[in-house]
Amino acid sequence: MKKLVVAALVMLVAMPGIAANRVKASKLDVQLLVRFGEFFGAWNKHDVKEMVTYWADDATFINPTGQTAKGKAEIEKLFAEEQSGAFKTSTAKLWGITPRSITPDIAWYDAEMTIDNITSPETSTPQKMKLHLVGLMQKKAGKWYISAARPYAYMASPAKKD
Repeated sequence: MKKLVVAALVMLVAMPGIAANRVKASKLDVQLLVRFGEFFGAWNKHDVKEMVTYWADDATFINPTGQTAKGKAEIEKLFAEEQSGAFKTSTAKLWGITPRSITPDIAWYDAEMTIDNITSPETSTPQKMKLHLVGLMQKKAGKWYISAARPYAYMASPAKKD
C-alpha cells in the first residue's frame, strides 16, 4: 500500500510538469503552423521575394530532386527557377506538422505537404506531388524562421520475392 501511495504522489507532482510541456508544445505547434501558413501563402502567390523572408540568413534547402541551396541568395535563386518553371501555377499546402522543441529558439519539425498543379513539358495534365518535409526552425527577435528544409518523397517498397 505504501508503494501505491508513493507512486500516486510522484504522479501528482509530475502531472503539472507534463501538462506544462503539452501547453508549450501546443503553443509551438500554433506558432510554426502560422509561420508555415504565411510561407505557403507566399508560395501560392508565387512571390519569391516574400517566400525568402521566412528563411534564416544561413538556411539550407535541398529540394526533392537533390538541388542544394545555402543562404538566402541561393534559396531565392532556386525558388525563382522553380516558381517560373514547373511550379508557376502550383499551389502547396502543409498539414500534420509535428514540431519538437530542442531549445527555446530551435525546433525540429516534420510534416506532410502536397504541391498541386505542377506543369511539365512532358504532359499537358497538371501533376501532383506528395512530400514529407523535415527540417529546423530558428527563433530570432520573436519570430520563427526556416533554418533547414528537406522535402522528399517516400520510395515504393521493394517487391517481395516468394
